[in-house]
Amino acid sequence: AVGATAWAYYSFAPKVAGQVLVTGVLTAMAVFAIKVGWVAAIAHGDEPRDMLIYTQTTHDLRQIRDEINRLAVESGKGRELVVQVDASEGFAWPWSWYLRDYKYVGYPMMGPDYEPEQGAVLLVAKANASYIDPGKWNLSQGIPYRHRAWFPEEYKGYTFSAFANDILRPAKWREWADFFFERKLPAPTGSSDAVAFFPAGFESGLGADQWVLPDEPTITSDGNQTVLGGTGSKAGQYLQPAGVAVGATGTIYVVDSGNQRVQMLDADGNAVSYVGGSGSGPGMFGQATDGPWGIAVGPDGSVYVADTWNHRIQKFGSDLTFVATWGRAYTGEAMELDTLFGPRSIAIDAESNLLVADTGNARIIKFSPEGEPLGSFGTKFPLAATEGAQPGAGEPALDELWEPVGITIGPQGDVYIADFWNLRIVHLSADLAPIDAIDVPTWGSRYVTDRPYLLALDDGRLLATDPASGTILVFSADGTLATSYDVPDTEGVSARPIALAQTPDGDILVSDGAGNVVRKIQLSDISP
Repeated sequence: AVGATAWAYYSFAPKVAGQVLVTGVLTAMAVFAIKVGWVAAIAHGDEPRDMLIYTQTTHDLRQIRDEINRLAVESGKGRELVVQVDASEGFAWPWSWYLRDYKYVGYPMMGPDYEPEQGAVLLVAKANASYIDPGKWNLSQGIPYRHRAWFPEEYKGYTFSAFANDILRPAKWREWADFFFERKLPAPTGSSDAVAFFPAGFESGLGADQWVLPDEPTITSDGNQTVLGGTGSKAGQYLQPAGVAVGATGTIYVVDSGNQRVQMLDADGNAVSYVGGSGSGPGMFGQATDGPWGIAVGPDGSVYVADTWNHRIQKFGSDLTFVATWGRAYTGEAMELDTLFGPRSIAIDAESNLLVADTGNARIIKFSPEGEPLGSFGTKFPLAATEGAQPGAGEPALDELWEPVGITIGPQGDVYIADFWNLRIVHLSADLAPIDAIDVPTWGSRYVTDRPYLLALDDGRLLATDPASGTILVFSADGTLATSYDVPDTEGVSARPIALAQTPDGDILVSDGAGNVVRKIQLSDISP
């Protein structure tokens, strides 16, 4: 349009040039409007990637409906199958339409006194899922699903000062461009979640407790990288994978957070076994869609999992057999060393002790392998309690933490903490004495899925994920930023790298919480 306008100006007259300019702008706007309409209505018709509709029903409901229809046929009950839908949170719609042909559909409030009919399908609000006892009522393990979804609401409370800060960050430019041109969301859509319970014995193809191989391969290649996983709930598939750890023999453990489980893979990436399920019992993780995050493997092969939203640590054998659990939720009382608030990460020191990032309480706690508290480091940065405080504000002391997440231990025993909202990595000695800090100005995202993890290499270099920008940052042994590596997108979904681990042959494993894969990348590709 600019070139045509200039040609018209010099070849004809300013008036003609103006007409050409207006025509070009209107044509460009029309093309853009058509594209936006097509993307919103067709390409992403069941996903809210534009702020055109506040909330919409998700595709998950149709999948659950199809499973209900299949159960009706296989059980011989047909339209007399009993279905009960939680009346809270407005969940009756659109179930009243999808289930209009069934005779016995009820809409009770599913609180602590609720008792279901025998053989009924239960569709329960996530907040009430803990009231359902599958063992008592002969039900299968609950299947989490999204009832409604909406455009990410992180824009709420977004201030001009935050915008002025973001406009100076190149990572934000990429994020904005990805959304404007490709409608790649910088954060997961918001959702109103629920859990479906089917009668025991019915093998739902959606069940997170189904350990069956998917039809599609879960080990693929992307150039010289090996890609493990794919979106789903079957063996070797993931929903929002988080922590990754590797045993001495090369066994890989992946925290499959969205499926509330930990998967064990062999050294080649083949799915072997798992432990998990939604709940608070031994070997269970979180409630509905609130899964675990961190994982570490001890020298004896023991596997430790940060069961984030059960506010505890769980210990398993190398085969994922449950061993023990410790920790209890912090509820505002005097804070003790065994009270946890959303622990996110675990590291193992040279004496086999655990260092746990007690994220919500802004501290690091040291435990023995048996769960005995041995000490702690850190207090909450006072500015964190100030309304409207932005990440990176103020001048915290080294022991004042704000959203500590990833934790790793260097070759000499030094400890590194991802002090996320203070935009830095805090460096401690082996006895948890503060030494210095490394600035990470690109950190600070408020999105709940953007949490960085660390990995110390044997040569002193330090790797850190930056989920919001889709990169792995590489720091030299002296703490200077040496380079950064862009993690490849997966099937058009912008990468959100979360956790890191290193295999015995030196390759780097990185979990991609948006692409639902774990990538095996040669270290030389990340840091030549």
